[in-house]
Amino acid sequence: MKPFNKICLYQLLTTIALIMFAGLKLLAASDTTAVLRVKGDHFYPPFVFINDKGEPDGFNVELFKKIAEDLNLKYTLELGSWAEVRSELEEQKIDLLLGVLVSDSRTKELTFGLPFSMMTFDIFAGKSAQFKKLQDLREKKVVVQRGDYMHDYLKDSGLTKQLILANDQFEALQLIQQGLYDAAVLGSYQAAHLINVYKLDNIKPQSADISPVPYLWQLLKAMKSLSGN
Repeated sequence: MKPFNKICLYQLLTTIALIMFAGLKLLAASDTTAVLRVKGDHFYPPFVFINDKGEPDGFNVELFKKIAEDLNLKYTLELGSWAEVRSELEEQKIDLLLGVLVSDSRTKELTFGLPFSMMTFDIFAGKSAQFKKLQDLREKKVVVQRGDYMHDYLKDSGLTKQLILANDQFEALQLIQQGLYDAAVLGSYQAAHLINVYKLDNIKPQSADISPVPYLWQLLKAMKSLSGN
């Protein structure tokens, strides 16, 4: 890893820690017997994912465990498909969600905390494809992760009625690698990481010209306590 990237990673994790420590400290002080239910996407590397041992892993997971240890918090930690986790989030069955993107439609249903990062998005297509902006995908067969920010975004945009729903971003990339659909629209960092790790050599990223989106931990119980609800 280059020194610049190490510095950026350190700043990112420090920011997450400061934000989440404040919220979790509030929980620890208000209820010492509660068992915090923590959930996250099972495949959103490198932030949160299930590792080769079948265990929750990633930046967000390790940081949460460290903070929870310092505050002596009791918790359960499970990762599942994003569609499942998102449903539980909307039904307020989760105390802490390890990572969610902010959108206009989601703010109608959820109260968000402070973002600690900004996520960007790209078009991922076969190397022979020429897509220079999102509008080039009009009426194309486009793969998105089910329930993901880009699923909402493209559905609301009306750009194409041919949305192909994948269970996770890796499955979306595999469909493009196999040449089954025109393109996928995914998180830039996550997709680039997966392409590199799994040697997907028939895919290239192309700009989608989408504004960056805030990314944060969703701490529902602390937000309720702070709002008095």
